[in-house]
Amino acid sequence: MKKTILFALLMCFHIASIADNPLIITTKTDPDNTRGSRFAECMAGSVFSQIFDFNGTTQISNEAYLEIANQFNASGPFQSVRFWWWDSFKFLSDENIFTINVYDGPPNDPGTLLIHTTSTNGTISMVEDDPWGDIFRIDLELNEAIDLSFGWIGISAYIPDENIYHVSFFSHNEAGLTPLLFFDGLWSSATNSNNLFCLGPAPTPFPLSNLALYLSIFMIGLFVILKMTGRMV
Repeated sequence: MKKTILFALLMCFHIASIADNPLIITTKTDPDNTRGSRFAECMAGSVFSQIFDFNGTTQISNEAYLEIANQFNASGPFQSVRFWWWDSFKFLSDENIFTINVYDGPPNDPGTLLIHTTSTNGTISMVEDDPWGDIFRIDLELNEAIDLSFGWIGISAYIPDENIYHVSFFSHNEAGLTPLLFFDGLWSSATNSNNLFCLGPAPTPFPLSNLALYLSIFMIGLFVILKMTGRMV
């Protein structure tokens, strides 16, 4: 009961504050430190995965542009991104516009280049029901295959109904993860915070050499059939 009342007060505070205070930061500590490994599963053939057990979440809303960025080290070309967000304020819907930016280095580095951008609605699936906010899996297809072994993935969401930008990420005690970078006008590092995400493999192009081989086999088979039926002299 106390949780429900507190959640309702937070919701009212959040909605009333958007106009007066454009940057809204909500954090939640989660004593259940097994959630990441319990529900987060990468797509088949993923070329990169960052799955960890988290102990909290941060959600940030702003009238101005927001973005979070995570480092990756892909084992091959990728063309899809899967990530998970906590949504305490029920912002996520099919109308949301997600933007994926691919950088060839840390986005706060002046020498880093933005090499790809895709904006799409994506596919949203709820994976865990929680009184403090449902956890969603979001699958996005990029406009083209990205052949980059090392870089950073930037994620942002625009919420049309609220006319705000929104990001969500998780806190953890995992060692060895490069801290997430957060943009709200300037890039900054978020210690012990990252996003759960995976990179899906790019479709394998059909080699032209295989096409020539199959065409040759077809022509030989056709020749044999015609010869056997007496339709060729």
